[in-house]
Amino acid sequence: MPQVNIAINGNAYAIKCEAGEENRLKELASTVDDRVSRLVSGLGQIGENKLLLMAAILLADELTETNPIAALGRSGADTAFSVRLLESAAARIEDIAARLENA
Repeated sequence: MPQVNIAINGNAYAIKCEAGEENRLKELASTVDDRVSRLVSGLGQIGENKLLLMAAILLADELTETNPIAALGRSGADTAFSVRLLESAAARIEDIAARLENA
């Protein structure tokens, strides 16, 4: 199992991954490092654990905001909102299917 060396907030970490996943792991680590760097510039060095936790929460929030299906799993997502999301997704799928049939 390959090991990748990454750096987050200037701290080095050795992470094992599956063969062939090394570059993807480096890309993801770069995304986390970027988010932590932005937090540090706004808040200062408030502790590695807190910075990583805040970065994880911000990235999770960003993911659920850009992924309507993930938004369904959020606590507080009411039924009407969930139904609207599913109806919207179904309409988009039907539109794509119709365009493919006519192509």
